[in-house]
Amino acid sequence: MYNGNIQILGIDEILKNNAQLMERAKKETITILDKAALDTESRAKRICPVDTGRLRASIHVDDPQPFLREVGSTDVEYAIYVEMGTYRSRAQPYMRPAFEAVYPGYQRAIEALARRVSGR
Repeated sequence: MYNGNIQILGIDEILKNNAQLMERAKKETITILDKAALDTESRAKRICPVDTGRLRASIHVDDPQPFLREVGSTDVEYAIYVEMGTYRSRAQPYMRPAFEAVYPGYQRAIEALARRVSGR
């Protein structure tokens, strides 16, 4: 029975290359995420119902965490009522349709990135 050591030559280079690959993947993920958020914002603004323009002007993107983007209108109290409707007024969705239009392309881009990173 052999009780010797096994040494992997070049492990430092492999780990360095892996770290560089992960950093590139992180940057690409953020780029894809930013594009999806901005596309959602743009679509929502295009289809948002307009009376005074306050609701449309309030739609924006926030980035509270590195891998999180929030698209919405945070300072217009009636935004949810326009989106969802009330017993007095019909819904006029603009955020959900914008998200649903952008999401498939975002999903394909993330899946393609995952395939590139994993080598599949």
